[in-house]
Amino acid sequence: PTPHIPRPTSHASHPTPHIPRPTKKEGRSIGHIPSLMNRRDLFPAAVIVAVLLVTAAYLDHFNNGFHFDDSHTVVENPYIRSLSFIPRFFTDSRTFSTLPLNQGYRPLVSTSLALDYWMGGGLTPLWFHISTFLALLVLLGALYALFRRVLDQSPTPHPANRWAALWGATLFCVHPAGAETVNYVIQRADLYVALGWVASMALFARGGRIRRNGLYLVPFLLAGLSKPTALVFPLLLALYLAIFEQPRPLDLGKQLVPSLLATTAMVGLHARMTPPTYTTGATDALGYRLTQPWVALHFVHMFVWPSQLSADSDWAPLPASDPRVWVGLFFLALLVIVTLAACRRPAARAAGFGLGWFSIAMLPTSLTPLAEVTNDHRMFAPFVGLALVAAWAGLRLWRTRDEASATTKRTALAVLGVVILLTAVAGTFVRNQAWLSEDTLWADTVQKSPRNGRAWMNYGLGFMAKGSYPKALQCFEEALRYTPRYPYLFINLGVVHGAMGNASEAERWFRDAMPLDPSTASACFFYARWLDQQKRSDEAVTTLEEGLRRAPQSPEAETLLMQILHRQGNVGRLDQMVSSMAPDDPLLPLARTHATQAAAERRERLEKARATAREKPSADAFLTLSLEAYRAGCYDECVAAARDCLKADPRRAAAWNNICAASNQLGRWDDAIAAANAALAIDPTLQIARNNRAHAEKMKAAGARAPVP
Repeated sequence: PTPHIPRPTSHASHPTPHIPRPTKKEGRSIGHIPSLMNRRDLFPAAVIVAVLLVTAAYLDHFNNGFHFDDSHTVVENPYIRSLSFIPRFFTDSRTFSTLPLNQGYRPLVSTSLALDYWMGGGLTPLWFHISTFLALLVLLGALYALFRRVLDQSPTPHPANRWAALWGATLFCVHPAGAETVNYVIQRADLYVALGWVASMALFARGGRIRRNGLYLVPFLLAGLSKPTALVFPLLLALYLAIFEQPRPLDLGKQLVPSLLATTAMVGLHARMTPPTYTTGATDALGYRLTQPWVALHFVHMFVWPSQLSADSDWAPLPASDPRVWVGLFFLALLVIVTLAACRRPAARAAGFGLGWFSIAMLPTSLTPLAEVTNDHRMFAPFVGLALVAAWAGLRLWRTRDEASATTKRTALAVLGVVILLTAVAGTFVRNQAWLSEDTLWADTVQKSPRNGRAWMNYGLGFMAKGSYPKALQCFEEALRYTPRYPYLFINLGVVHGAMGNASEAERWFRDAMPLDPSTASACFFYARWLDQQKRSDEAVTTLEEGLRRAPQSPEAETLLMQILHRQGNVGRLDQMVSSMAPDDPLLPLARTHATQAAAERRERLEKARATAREKPSADAFLTLSLEAYRAGCYDECVAAARDCLKADPRRAAAWNNICAASNQLGRWDDAIAAANAALAIDPTLQIARNNRAHAEKMKAAGARAPVP
């Protein structure tokens, strides 16, 4: 027999407090803001307003140009110009940038750039900015979901939580500090990292099958394919669990296992895919790390009052004796104390989580020494935490216990919240204008970071592009005060002196730049371009080949080398370039075109030179035939034509040099040395003959045989 257990009434087991319904006057008065915010039908309109505010903040940025690192990752990167390279982005980091020092593993970013290029039909900034902006709108929704979940757990759900969450998410998306990340195309990686963190955290907090099946890790993994800074996500997850769910240590470890395994796999992938040429560019690791607490304080200042945003700061690593180091350490200690205190109080858990998020999000760039001590785009992901703190603070002020003054206080608070958002929108709208072009960006930067040599150099590039060479030179000389060993500055000093006709100064700066930049082809490329302009094409070829030995994948150097070789009719060297390229190399079709056309033109020029030498024999005609025969690989004919030239004019040093060069190709080292000596006896300044003789002497000493044809 089953005993009868009386079922308790709902009133007895779950007492329901009586909540009086608002009167018509209280609930529908247009001026009564608290009552309006309790109406569910107004919230969708508020969401639309939030989207409109974000759109208004970035309405003037869609046609802004490419800047700075966009040059080698977007503008000059041949791999983003075809969707067929997308699979290669995930297996070859060299596709990310044309500069070996910057070839990090960010395949998802490269994929997005390729899609933007395809959608826009080329390098149309509009499509790149549309792509970034759409990701920002997705982030707005993810932020609201996360903030709402966190605020509902601190300590209990409240009708105003959704408004505070929406306000905090909107504030983050319209904050002027985010303008760099949204305007600077290649820095969309930071947006993807923030989106990955926020989406994964929101999905994890939701629980259910998404958590049990590990699906919450998908956004995090995508973020990890965008930038390695995303790999601190398990720390954020541990922070959330410790504050809101407070499991036992063993259970905490179990819940972190999936994210730790995913992070370990991602770390291994980055380690395997990142080439050894990649570098962070840091020069003072200790000073960099000592400066980071001061940078954290600066970030908090910029969140509250973003008045000194700069595209390229002039901060330098601080010595240990600098007072700012100690102020920063004191701030860091205070931040830890406040965070721990907030985490212990149920009503302040959201604030503790936000402050912890801010600190953890700064760890990747604080512990890994980078070339710049600070950047504006580094604020983006940490500011998620500060936006949550701001939303929590507004909510605490809203939930007042003094009902007598509640209406007035909440009305003032609502007005203040709207004013803050509108001010942020206006600030971002104005900040976008600095990113309009290279001229506006670097004019703004040198004003805010006057001790930044790189900024002065980039500012001078704008004048040089307009032909204002004296002003450009002034900017470069100002840059030299702050960066006396900057290779790109040396290159640009060479360029501007070359444009001004100062040949000796131009060559001096180009030559000085080459040893300062041994891992890239940039110095070699610009020097070779100048040499080619000075009708010194053979030296230009040698310089370009040196640059390609330093950086084999340098599209601009390869393209210029093809053009010069084509013009010279050097089909053999072009054929070598074609055979050495990978089947999916984006420059392979161009190389084949140059080789085919050069071969046809070479045959045509050789036949023309032969006809001229037969019909109008002269020293010049025989010398031209000698040169064309050499370029065509007809080395015996080259020697014969050069000797015919010397019969007509025994003082032609160039003819002796041609004999030397052809003899080198035939492996006749003694003939080559004798011919070079004869050329130098006529013209001691003929450097190319000296080089050819040195080659012959080296090969003879090594017992080398003739090259295989």
